[in-house]
Amino acid sequence: GQTYLDRLDLRATALPVLRELTAATGETSHLVLYRHPDVVYVEKMETDSAVQMRSRIGRVEPAAATGVGRAYLAYAPGDIVDDVVARGLVRRTPSTITSVRRWRAELAATRERGYAVDDCENEPDIRCVGAAVLDSRRLPVAALSVAGPAWRVTRERAEHLGPMVAAAAHSISARLGATGREESP
Repeated sequence: GQTYLDRLDLRATALPVLRELTAATGETSHLVLYRHPDVVYVEKMETDSAVQMRSRIGRVEPAAATGVGRAYLAYAPGDIVDDVVARGLVRRTPSTITSVRRWRAELAATRERGYAVDDCENEPDIRCVGAAVLDSRRLPVAALSVAGPAWRVTRERAEHLGPMVAAAAHSISARLGATGREESP
């Protein structure tokens, strides 16, 4: 069984889930991989909305400032998280969390609720809700998100979208062999 799981193509596995997530939310969805200390966007499903995200496949962003990055890091081994902190939490926008204590509290909140919120912290006026994708060992292998303009993805709407994003990530995780609730290793 593990040999089968090891051979699953993550993008192919995630794509139908991203399609469903975009259809259900009306927002652009993304799949990212973690490449320390950044995330790399590897798949994207556009919304039909007239206002589109400017994100692109292959784009690299700092994990610490993104919802998808924090979703991944919330389940990552402590040494990885500690190294991200040691590199510094760089201010990308006026909203970027740069306090180590507050940033770590956000990771804890992410684990508690099952999703992270980037409240215009990586890009001005863009709000993102992300959740970790776990493998059969319950370790993060990727993260997914929905994102859109802050006027459309309000803070209140982000709270509504969070469980949807977490459920989509859980669906992909289950296809990769993860079982149960996403908890920190």
